[in-house]
Amino acid sequence: MVADSSRAVSWWKRELTLVNLLSACLLVGYAYLFVSSISSFWFHKDWTTDDALQQVYPFHEVAHPGLFAGDIVTDVMKGYLAPLHYWLCYGVTMLTGDPIMMSHWVMLIQVVLTVGFFFTAIRSAAGTPPALIGVAWLLHDRNLMQRLTAGLPRGWAAVIISAFLCFVLRGNHRAVLMTILAGCMLNPPATLVVAFSYGMLLVWRDRKSTRLNSSHTDISRMPSSA
Repeated sequence: MVADSSRAVSWWKRELTLVNLLSACLLVGYAYLFVSSISSFWFHKDWTTDDALQQVYPFHEVAHPGLFAGDIVTDVMKGYLAPLHYWLCYGVTMLTGDPIMMSHWVMLIQVVLTVGFFFTAIRSAAGTPPALIGVAWLLHDRNLMQRLTAGLPRGWAAVIISAFLCFVLRGNHRAVLMTILAGCMLNPPATLVVAFSYGMLLVWRDRKSTRLNSSHTDISRMPSSA
């Protein structure tokens, strides 16, 4: 118990610095401006995008089963949606009762996960201040945030890639494999990039380890001087 409290105190002393506080203030200020700029659109039942209208309309069948029975366009759209994304949207639609509001909630999930993994990845590699500033940059990056708009399948790409970076930098290979598994059911193209990158990383580490072991063996075999 004493050890836990001492670790908590040392953590606060390490994290509560002027640089960290300034970085946190920057992030909080920018997050406030970010939320204020989208507050009139986000979670508004009358706001959506053209892409979202094309991809969320099949979920009207949640409240009206058989509404699009026999419609080939709807069947094609359902086949386009990755399975985990489809059933997540299905469940959220059951809770909200509105496919448009469902897309807003899925977008919130994607943004929160992306920010969380992105922060943890940078913090593991460079510390807390760069992580806080990095999240502020992430919110400012219009091109990326637009890809997360309306909770579409493409929004999972940012989640999968940031999760991959987070777990690789933390050395959690089991979590990397779980990310690849979940990614196959959320956004297969992004997962293909992640899987290829992970394979290349493992090959590079294996070759590096082999070279180090070979050099150590050569040194140990060198005859000692008389």
